[in-house]
Amino acid sequence: MRDKTRFNQFLDSIEGINPKILSARLKEMEKSGLITRKEYSTETPVRVGYFLSEKGSALKSILNKMAIFSMRHCAKEVFKDRKPRTLEMDLVST
Repeated sequence: MRDKTRFNQFLDSIEGINPKILSARLKEMEKSGLITRKEYSTETPVRVGYFLSEKGSALKSILNKMAIFSMRHCAKEVFKDRKPRTLEMDLVST
């Protein structure tokens, strides 16, 4: 996650995710302390941002390695076009 990510940014970046499922997963991660949710109630409509917590940040290197593995070796199950992908992070030691 970047510094802050909004719900629609997640929807756009996760191929085939259902908004209801995404909402449930974000709530689970918040409950587990992996992310924090911040409402900007002074704005109309109310804007919500999601931030990676310290606990969530501790998992970044593990999750990056899992993503790299999945993109390389499980593309047929993960992507509609069934083609392997790489991450920019793949070039950086994680």
